[in-house]
Amino acid sequence: MKSATDKFKLDLPYCSKLREQGELQLALKCVSKLVSFVKNNDVVLVNALILKAAIYRDLSRPRDTIKVLDKALKIATDKSLFREESEIHRQKSYLFVELGKSSDAEALAFKSLTIARKFSLKREEANAGACIGHVFEDKGDFQRALSWYQEGLSICNETDFMKRKATLLGDIGKVYGIIGHLPESFLFLKQALEVSVKIKFEKAIISSLYRLGDSYRSIEDKEKAKDFYNQALEKAMNMGFKREQGDSLYRLGLLAISNQNPEEAIAFLSRSLNIFEEINFLRQNLYCLLAIGHALEQQSETLKALEKYLEAFRRLPNILEYTDAYIQIVDNIANSYQMLGHADEPKELSNLVNELREYAATSGVFDDFRKHEKIKEVTSKIKKIIDRIQNIRENTYFIKGLFIDFNKKAIKKDGKEVRLTKGQWEILDCLWKKKGQVCTRHELRLAIGIGPEIATRTIDEQIHKIRKELGYEHVLSKRGEGYNLRMID
Repeated sequence: MKSATDKFKLDLPYCSKLREQGELQLALKCVSKLVSFVKNNDVVLVNALILKAAIYRDLSRPRDTIKVLDKALKIATDKSLFREESEIHRQKSYLFVELGKSSDAEALAFKSLTIARKFSLKREEANAGACIGHVFEDKGDFQRALSWYQEGLSICNETDFMKRKATLLGDIGKVYGIIGHLPESFLFLKQALEVSVKIKFEKAIISSLYRLGDSYRSIEDKEKAKDFYNQALEKAMNMGFKREQGDSLYRLGLLAISNQNPEEAIAFLSRSLNIFEEINFLRQNLYCLLAIGHALEQQSETLKALEKYLEAFRRLPNILEYTDAYIQIVDNIANSYQMLGHADEPKELSNLVNELREYAATSGVFDDFRKHEKIKEVTSKIKKIIDRIQNIRENTYFIKGLFIDFNKKAIKKDGKEVRLTKGQWEILDCLWKKKGQVCTRHELRLAIGIGPEIATRTIDEQIHKIRKELGYEHVLSKRGEGYNLRMID
């Protein structure tokens, strides 16, 4: 008869499988019960904590991830669990890459490698090599990334560590694609796919498929790229891997953007966004919103694109969690706002972002980064500017090519400037303040300062002139009541 601890050893793979299938909340609940149950087996407990931390990372909860990994590390160190200690440092390293902290990530990855080599843990050495390669890839040092990936691959070939071999072949193929060595990229990606299929490593199969799609997209073979993305999507759907479904749809959306097909792009990206929202992948949510914004810009819907970028900014808790995403979001806000004819705020934001890049690159470890006064000062200024943009945005009308900035009293129709008289602006401002509700002729009289002795027809004549300039579809009439501004595109 199996002991309770033996039973829960079997449950660790079950929790891991739930995580792979994207059932993150259920996986978290299961592994949390496992952690609370296991008392007398330190190996099982530490591995359960490592898995719990991985799920927190998937759920975009970096501080919880750190907290759990620190707890696991204390036990692993006290009990001389060297394999687990190496893995914990590696998991922290991957997290720090996501947090935009490459220097900290590098130190942790090498710490993992040192432990693995000291105690001749070949598999952990291969894993650490892959992690170091990932750090250098993130830093843009692709030659060093390749060197570490290849070293890890060599160990996998010696030890028959097939799962890591499959991922390393994919990593090598991906980097070769980035640096433009496409024959090598295709060679390694196809090998990654073959190994993954042979060992039935489903997640690696899917990543190999969409990485092949990425390589074909880079050489403008968009039909083959689309075919591989669709294969990845179909397999992810069949296996129930939600994150991989989102990743495949995201790539299909990017492909549609490169094909100048924004409507198709928005459809794919919206589906991807829905999946990432369902499984709480914050980072991917942000990049989907940015990509949807780019597709809207292709449709010349600059204001709607700005709305997506502002939404991404509101969703991001703060720069301390996802530095790279934060900077991209602020850059996009600045660029789109400049395209709308504003100069001051975009210039201020660009200067602050440049400062931020410098401070973020030189700040210390996670907690020091959180307390970095210069970063807090810069991000506070950025927030104030974006709040100002949001307030200005609330006084902006943009429907079907008509752009009205009520703050600056500026109008553009299909990119061309439109001029109104002072009285016409006062009527338009009155219609705007009612936000789609009917504005009576009496209210319009008051707006332009004419009394009852002046014929009502004066208002109708001014409305006619405004309609002629802006487009008849924008100012609507309500028989016997007055006029209202169209508010729905």
